[in-house]
Amino acid sequence: MRVQILLAEGRDVHEQSAFASLLLEVGEGRTGDPMKVPEHMLAPSSDPKDLIDWIFGDLVQDPSASSPDRLIHRAILTPKNDDVDAINGVIMDRLPGDLRTFNSADTVSEEDDAQVIDYPNCLIS
Repeated sequence: MRVQILLAEGRDVHEQSAFASLLLEVGEGRTGDPMKVPEHMLAPSSDPKDLIDWIFGDLVQDPSASSPDRLIHRAILTPKNDDVDAINGVIMDRLPGDLRTFNSADTVSEEDDAQVIDYPNCLIS
């Protein structure tokens, strides 16, 4: 995805090639231990709130920062669910509008056989 975005932004072909090579090195475990992250890819601070601002921009004051078209191209990845929950909580507090919860189910109730619809497994798994 990121390489495709670089193409769309008209970035330098050498920059794209270097990024693609880095992705392959990471995926194949050839980056060393610990991995040296290039300086231009480092966040300006170790504070999660600064990281959120750096990735997403000012979600409160800048209406364009919270547009779905812009947000869909941004992500913060972390290996621990506790960190994910903390970062999501900060981001959700900054987004304009009311918070809504959408519930889902991954099983079908079989109380009345006449009411049961034969759902394909791909829809309920």
